Formats: sequence, C-alpha cells, structure tokens
Amino acid sequence: MASVQAQNTYINDFEDGSPAVTASYGAEFAIIDNPLTVGNASAHSGQIKRTTGNWYEIVRFATSFSVPANTSKYIHLRAMYTSTVIPNMSVRVDATESNDGSVEIHPMAAYANPGAWQDMVFKVDGGEAGINVTQFVFFPDASSNVLNNTDSFANIDEIVLNDSETPFDLTAGTDKFTQNNSVKAYPNPTANAWTFEAAKGANLSSVQITDALGKTVFAKNTISGTITVDASNLSNGLYLAKITSGNATQTIKVIKN
Repeated sequence: MASVQAQNTYINDFEDGSPAVTASYGAEFAIIDNPLTVGNASAHSGQIKRTTGNWYEIVRFATSFSVPANTSKYIHLRAMYTSTVIPNMSVRVDATESNDGSVEIHPMAAYANPGAWQDMVFKVDGGEAGINVTQFVFFPDASSNVLNNTDSFANIDEIVLNDSETPFDLTAGTDKFTQNNSVKAYPNPTANAWTFEAAKGANLSSVQITDALGKTVFAKNTISGTITVDASNLSNGLYLAKITSGNATQTIKVIKN
C-alpha cells in the first residue's frame, strides 16, 4: 500500500513544543522516548497506562479543525500496544473542555499488530451542518481492559488529520509524511519569538499565522530550513500557524504568553 499524499494537519507528535495532553478517570499519560523505531522514526511518543478498572479512562487533546457539511475527514493515530489482546479503542470529536463528548467513533480497521506500530484511521463526518472541533478524546481501551500500569501500555504518536482514509504505510520504517513534512515550532509557548524548523533536508515554503478571530498577523513566503517570527508585539493567546513544507501543509497551535 503506498504512502498517502494528502494535505496533512498535525494534531500532536509529542515532540518539543507539542500541545499539552490531559489524562482523566485513572489514565496516566507521559511523553517518553519512542520504544520502537521500526515503523515510527519519531524521537518521542505518548504512553498511556491504566490505573483503575474504569472503561472510560481517557486522554484529551486540544486541537482546531473543521469538517465542512456533507464531507468527511480522517484522524490518523499511530498506535503500538504491548498486550497481545486486541484493544477496543475509539475517539469522540464532539468533546469540549467541560465534557467528554457523546458520539463514539471506532477505527475503520481494528488494531491487529500487537507489539508493532499501526496507523489507526478514524472517519469524522461533517454531517448536514459541518462541525468545528476544538477538543477530541481518545479512549485507548473501552472494554477489554488490556492496559495496566506495570507491563501493558498503549503507545501513540503522529496524530494527523487529512482527507484520505488510506492508512500510512509503515512497513519501510517511516513514511513520507514524517520524512518530508514534520515541522517543529519552538519555544512554544513564547514571550518573544517562535522558530519554525522543517524536517532535516527539507525547506519551509510559506508561513501564515492567524489569531483566534482568523485575522492574519504574519505571512511570508520563504525557501529556508528555519524561520523566526517575532511575537513580542502580539497579544497573549492562542494562534494558528499554517505552514507549507515539502508536499504538504500542516497547522500548528502556537501560544504567546
């Protein structure tokens, strides 16, 4: 199966400057050194442990994306479970900061490779009116109780949104999205400036930053591996950086404080 060539938006890659993750109801979450580089070349990944018997142990991700009416988009979440029992994972994209959502979305294909990375794909429908997502919740295992806090964990990584239902091909040890389009933003949050850095061997071609109201506060075309954006005169708050690198565009949340 070929690697997906699609417009990808990063939700979280668990590298420096990545958005915070909240664990609830007995779940434990930590960013760790990637335990298996075969199928995932990232330096770090997220690790989820279960500390209670609650089926609803969750981790919550802040994000920002829209799905227009009568269309679908796809969340890709790379998973690697250490248990040989197949987990019952799902997401809810209608969650907010004050609730856990209600519409449960299961992956299009079940996790079938215990001990290996697999790209899990979740179809998100816009419905008749379209949806705007600011929080989504991941249930690492809603019924099978495959997780614990001693030796059976869920490792997750490279969470992206795109228009393709085709899973990334991980058989070569990495994929073209990771190779060509992994842009870092640091420091994040910042009081003075953000530096955006393309993946090794790649260049940034454009950077556009908008505020919470959608107003563009910075835009520049460039051919460079890095670009530094002065944020000292911006108001404190959340901004979205839309960055084109290689053959894909991704959106990164950046914070001025």
